[in-house]
Amino acid sequence: MRCLFPIAAENLLFGHLTPNLLLEELNKLKDKIGQNDLKGLNIVVTHRKPTRDNPEIIKKELLKTIL
Repeated sequence: MRCLFPIAAENLLFGHLTPNLLLEELNKLKDKIGQNDLKGLNIVVTHRKPTRDNPEIIKKELLKTIL
């Protein structure tokens, strides 16, 4: 999954994902496949934009959002 920008950039996006939007898409996947959760699903987040501290910010936001 591509997660390019931190949550603060959501208003600047054009089809890209932030941690919040990634979680929304994962919930859609869960509903579509008829599962109660996605435990055991491995997700690889790629293509984080290296601008300033974005990779570290995105990592922290993902861990906070998903856990």
